[in-house]
Amino acid sequence: KAMLAKHFAKQVFFAALAVGAVPRKTPSLSLRNAFSTIAFCSSLGVSRTKAWITNPTGLSRRGPGLGRVSSIDSAGASLSRMSLKSKPTEPSPKEIIVETICHGDKRVDPFAWMKDDNWQKVLRDPSLLRQDIRSYLEEENEYVDAILEPTKTLQEQLLKEMKGRIEGAESSVPTPDGPFAYFSRYVEGAEHPIISRITRDDFESGRWSAAAGAAPPPSLESLLDANALAAGHEFFKLGGSEHSPDHNLLAYATDVKGSEYFTIAIKDVRTGRVLEDALVNCSSSFEWSADSQHLVYTVLDDNHREKWVYRHRVGTAQAADALLYEEPDDGFFVGVGKTDSGRFITIESNDHETTEVRLLDAARPDSPPILVQERTEGLQYEVQDAGDRLLILTNADDAIDFKVVTARLDSPGKAGWTDLIPHRAGTLIRSIRVLDGFLVRAERTNALPRLVIAPCGPGLGG
Repeated sequence: KAMLAKHFAKQVFFAALAVGAVPRKTPSLSLRNAFSTIAFCSSLGVSRTKAWITNPTGLSRRGPGLGRVSSIDSAGASLSRMSLKSKPTEPSPKEIIVETICHGDKRVDPFAWMKDDNWQKVLRDPSLLRQDIRSYLEEENEYVDAILEPTKTLQEQLLKEMKGRIEGAESSVPTPDGPFAYFSRYVEGAEHPIISRITRDDFESGRWSAAAGAAPPPSLESLLDANALAAGHEFFKLGGSEHSPDHNLLAYATDVKGSEYFTIAIKDVRTGRVLEDALVNCSSSFEWSADSQHLVYTVLDDNHREKWVYRHRVGTAQAADALLYEEPDDGFFVGVGKTDSGRFITIESNDHETTEVRLLDAARPDSPPILVQERTEGLQYEVQDAGDRLLILTNADDAIDFKVVTARLDSPGKAGWTDLIPHRAGTLIRSIRVLDGFLVRAERTNALPRLVIAPCGPGLGG
């Protein structure tokens, strides 16, 4: 929600910049001043900004879609008369010329000093930022606060109007899994989700409703309140959460520094106790084994790339975790997932053009991962399983719009791939799912999306 408001603030700011309502040398937009920027634009001539957004041709008619702008309209006139004589002095960064030659081109950068050579450690601990950089950033923030001081009342009014357009209490649709249905929900005034579950019977019988003010079903459980976890932190992000197959444990990833180096914790939802397990320097990508005793997760390197995949046993120290895979190519990223059946944990390496997938038996997490097809430049594929075979979506053999092939589990390589749904030029197969014995594929043809559902039986096609 905060990012949505910041995005709106940026649009107003840059619209004002484009028409000259804001000077080119204007304080940089920071998170804490996202709402302030709108007020700043108002104080320097919001009527021009509004006209540009609604009608960039310059005609006088109002364009559709701007919504209510009553606060900006009413406050802009008075704020535009704000005296600029008391405007504080804008900070001016020092210039230290640094020349870099790359591919025969010379780049001259007078502000290269603003990049801390120690940036990897600064990501993990912002207090390590070099003092001259910190001092200049603080000067910029002080300047922004001073110049926007007269707009504080307007900022509060704008924030109130924006919040009035957002449903305060909302919920995702519950996803059934075994005896429960899991979902996330927000309560009025909260910034972070509450991971929750209800019984499957309560969900399927219609006793759950996402309507505002609806009474919660009797079985509602709050498994994890991210708002409580965020208390006392200047920054907080819940990267993701996954419940164990036996429904007794909940693993979740949090970042309290803004570095996106996550720490994975495990909570026993039966007792509410957070276990001593703490997996650090992780991404938010992790999966449970079938026995609910192991987590498979990825660890980031110093350049913030997902490079290693480890297996963690619940109740043990991270130092004892087993390395399952190390990505040798710094141009590739690695992540973990699961096939729809839950039978395999996938370890996928990719660089946006080339894919390599390994399968780890979720019921035997101590077994070695099995390579499906070694990476070949330009070859992309994703894998699902159905009984004794794999279903693979791929662009192999110049299938630029992708096709679906099958492969044997004991011989998954490309040499044994057999077309199931051949490539059809102009019909893009975007993804496949295997659900309850049916193959579901999402296609786009003639610029229109569609879902095609067929049994996972012999002769499957269509």
